[in-house]
Amino acid sequence: MNARPSIAILGVPFDNVTSSEALDRIEQMIASGKPHYLATANVDFLVQAREDVELRRILFDADLTLAMARLCSGCRACSAIRCPNASPGPTLSHA
Repeated sequence: MNARPSIAILGVPFDNVTSSEALDRIEQMIASGKPHYLATANVDFLVQAREDVELRRILFDADLTLAMARLCSGCRACSAIRCPNASPGPTLSHA
């Protein structure tokens, strides 16, 4: 579904999608009629995932993993990491 490679932040891969692409992926998941899940992660999740093997597995196995906007802001401010489009997270919706 996603042609661009994922972007790893603290070892956790995030899907490199725009908000519009994320919505398209969600619609495709729903249309498939099969179970899927997506994860939205913030800095706290990433720190916890370093020690919590189950949380790390959940983030790695998600059908769609999105970075929260504040995580992206922090990455841009602190490093050369190009964060995926500031996620949608809880604000993801059709216009």
